[in-house]
Amino acid sequence: MKFEVYCDEANPDVLTSANPRARHLMIGSLWLSEELRNEIKSRVGALRERHAAWGEIKWSKVSPNRRDFYVELIDLFFAYGDNLRFRCIAVDRAQLNLALHDNDGELGFYKFCYQLLHHWILDFNAHRIFCDAKADTWKPNLLPRTEKQNAAYKNPDKDPRGVWKTSDLSARNYYSAGTYPITCPSGRIIDGPPKGMYWRVSRDKFDELDRDNRIWWGKDGGGIPQIKRFLHEVKEGSVPQTMWFYQEVGHTQEGKKELLELADFDTSDDVFITPKPTRLIQRILQIATDKDSIVLDSFAGSGTTGHAVLKQNAEDGGTRRFIQVEMDPAKWLTELLRRDGFTLARANLQKFLIRNLLEARIRDLRKQAVRKAFQQTLFGGIWTTFWLSAE
Repeated sequence: MKFEVYCDEANPDVLTSANPRARHLMIGSLWLSEELRNEIKSRVGALRERHAAWGEIKWSKVSPNRRDFYVELIDLFFAYGDNLRFRCIAVDRAQLNLALHDNDGELGFYKFCYQLLHHWILDFNAHRIFCDAKADTWKPNLLPRTEKQNAAYKNPDKDPRGVWKTSDLSARNYYSAGTYPITCPSGRIIDGPPKGMYWRVSRDKFDELDRDNRIWWGKDGGGIPQIKRFLHEVKEGSVPQTMWFYQEVGHTQEGKKELLELADFDTSDDVFITPKPTRLIQRILQIATDKDSIVLDSFAGSGTTGHAVLKQNAEDGGTRRFIQVEMDPAKWLTELLRRDGFTLARANLQKFLIRNLLEARIRDLRKQAVRKAFQQTLFGGIWTTFWLSAE
């Protein structure tokens, strides 16, 4: 016979994190004969439509108004008997020894998947295995941690593991095991989490953290318990925030000042009035590019992107290249491309392109910018500049 096996997992951080949120890694699989797939899919789809139950089916939290849907779904599962089976393997973190897997959590995960499957795969059957592979989607890079962020970590109890800071033990998300009383070292009894909140961890996990001196009770031992997060255990960078303030990424006045340092203008009216600061584009590069990326800017303007690429390469040793394209009223197309293997030796770099504001001065302005940039970076490497006429 031909079978199809659909696999998924929960709590994979049990194998990869020093402080996973759950105790058990669960790897589950749904087994069915190939000939039943379309029938079961159709019946589940009809159930969804009848109950307007769209999206992922969650079992950790079941809303009361979805109760009938879940009951019918369970009835459907058992109606197929041995033709529709669920098998699961549970990995207890307390008994996990990653040394048996070369201290490689990902390798351990694949080994457990193998244990889940191979006992039930028979030689005289054919099996198609479907895994919950995540899409290869773009993820933002972490930003370098700042001294201000690291300064928030202290060590008032002289913990040998180093500096730490606290994080809230309670959260708003419902957690069935997250309501229990706590007795503080001072003897104070806390009946439970704040109203409308739940403890982030189960009682067993809380006791484990407390034994490991990862709970902070305050200086007098009677405060609301908080979890200690050690600096050496946090990510090497910080997650980019949605709001970017001018103190971090600059403002238009800063961009204009950079532009004035680049080329001479006859009057203030000739100056590009809305240049972006180099720090702003550099922040985008830090989040979105690898060290060897090629950056395309189809609206080069005053050349800030090129400047930011050079500056970022100088700071992190990257080999990014960039292409800048600008179409002006005189139909000139300008493209700047850095050669492979070029490494910058200086950090104080200037922009390479200046947007023409007066048609009569387009060549002069840009050549001034390029000439000055070459003077600034002459000992850093070789650049190729293409001047292409669109006429």
